[in-house]
Order: sequence, then structure tokens, then C-alpha cells
Amino acid sequence: MQITSESELIIRKSKWKLVCYALFAGILDAYVLIELYRKRSTFTIILGILFLAAFCFCLYELIKRKPEIILSKEGIFLRGAGFFTWDIVSSFSTADEGDDGSKLVLHFNNLPDEKISIEDLEVEKEELIAIIINHKGNAKLYYKGHY
Repeated sequence: MQITSESELIIRKSKWKLVCYALFAGILDAYVLIELYRKRSTFTIILGILFLAAFCFCLYELIKRKPEIILSKEGIFLRGAGFFTWDIVSSFSTADEGDDGSKLVLHFNNLPDEKISIEDLEVEKEELIAIIINHKGNAKLYYKGHY
């Protein structure tokens, strides 16, 4: 979590989780490459390429660590969804979606709901809820609960 000014807060993916994912993918890729050297099968080659791609993606995410959520007094920015001012957000909630993990759900007055995964963030769900409530300013935004 990074505070860029007194009114803006940046939340990124957790470094620790990204390192664990990268190590896991790297170890699996090393194992597959050893098996590839022994067997030279098409399945092993495809599996090796997939684990190498997963390893590279984890390293890229770890190095870049783009902001997932930016909170300010004016509104909230969600990676992949854009910026929303507090006056168009009517409420927010959290939801467990099975294998997809926990999501932050923004409910709007005249727009469809927007969901973002909060599974791998550097803050826990309860802390994120408190941060959003503190950053909403005078907006009439409220927390609907967890579903």
C-alpha cells in the first residue's frame, strides 16, 4: 500500500503472493524441462511452455506491480475498469465467488455493477473496506455487507 499524497492511496497485488506464484511456476517448469530432456514427448513440451509462460507472467507482474485500486477523495480507480467518482457509486459490497475468490463489488446508480478480484491484494478484505469508507469523503456511499 502506497500513499502518494495525503488524499490518494494506491493498492497493488501482494509481493509475497507474486513471489510464491513465480517460484511455484518456476519449480514446475524446471521439473517439466528435466522430464522433457528424458522423454521428449509433445505433451511435455506443451506443459513446459505453459509453465514457462506462467513463470514469465508472474515475474512481469512482480516487476511492474501496477496499481489494482487507487482511492482518492474524488473517486476510485479499478485496474481494468477505469475511474469512478464517488457520486455515481451508490454502495459497495464484497462477495465470495467460489473458485474465483473474493471480489469487491461496486454498485452504481445508473450503471451495471463492477467487480474486481481482491484475493491477492496487499491488504486484507476488512482493511480494504475500512480504507474505502475513510476515503469516500462526504459521498453517501455505504457498505452493503458480504455475500
